[in-house]
Amino acid sequence: DDGVWHHINLEDQKSNEENIFVYPNPANEYVNVEFETTIASITKIELVSLDGKILISKNVNTKSGILNPVSNQLIINERLDLDQNFAGNYLVRIIKDGLSIIRQLVIIK
Repeated sequence: DDGVWHHINLEDQKSNEENIFVYPNPANEYVNVEFETTIASITKIELVSLDGKILISKNVNTKSGILNPVSNQLIINERLDLDQNFAGNYLVRIIKDGLSIIRQLVIIK
């Protein structure tokens, strides 16, 4: 829309998406979301119902993490505590710098 050509490297996008882990799955009381990002990244994690309702939304502090010397990015591990009323199939959405990556999650009670 801005009249400027934007280059997107789909290989880089794919490799970043493969480094996102949601565990344990199925989950019960909590779930860990682990991913790599840069220190300046604006990142949010959301737990979303299948009908699109955002149940949990958490801004991530990307200044704390463990440096991966291979990728030169920070490994972030965030824990989401799950409400006792949650049970069923959900989506975990990671929003990094305007890009959205989704993983499926099953919650059992």
